[in-house]
Amino acid sequence: MPFTRVWTKNNPPGSQQAFTADDEIRNLREDIEERMGILVTGWSTSSPLDPLVVRPEVLGNVTGKVVSFSHWSFRPLWSGSIITVGTGETALYLESTGGFTWYAPVQLPIGATITSLSYLFNRNDGNPPNLTGKLSYNDYTTTPATTDIASVTGTANGIQLVTSVLSHVVAANRLYFLSIVLGAGASLNRLYGASITYDVPDCRFTV
Repeated sequence: MPFTRVWTKNNPPGSQQAFTADDEIRNLREDIEERMGILVTGWSTSSPLDPLVVRPEVLGNVTGKVVSFSHWSFRPLWSGSIITVGTGETALYLESTGGFTWYAPVQLPIGATITSLSYLFNRNDGNPPNLTGKLSYNDYTTTPATTDIASVTGTANGIQLVTSVLSHVVAANRLYFLSIVLGAGASLNRLYGASITYDVPDCRFTV
């Protein structure tokens, strides 16, 4: 929507009659109000606020940001031996037997709110144990401990996209990560990837 008047610093000219001063002041107020309305809400004469509120597009707050994790992001935890048998990676998925736990680091801005966790996987066997992916964190303090935030479980064979809805605010002094056990009971599970959806309140919340 165009402004009522083109902005100029040359009005009113010195030759203008003094009795038009009230019109010029009203015009100036309107011109400023129209332009400030792009940046803040509450400047408008019809809906004033105190204090003013910065518009979301200026703050940079975003709802529904998504960070995705390829299966290549996950690395295994093993006890003294290299994983070889029953484990393989293709461009599409990671598959594994043996019940090893696979981990992927998560980096999100402090103050962001995690709203959902999703895993894309395939239990991929006749009757294996259910397949569960987690989101957790370790305390980055002198008394570290692991806390699980959310998990998703696949209870049927075939490719599944399983999502858990949550509300968790990312805090300082926490190390976030994803984890999933593949191949418990010697089943050949496949992991395609995972994703986290989160909201950021404004542009100051960055990694």
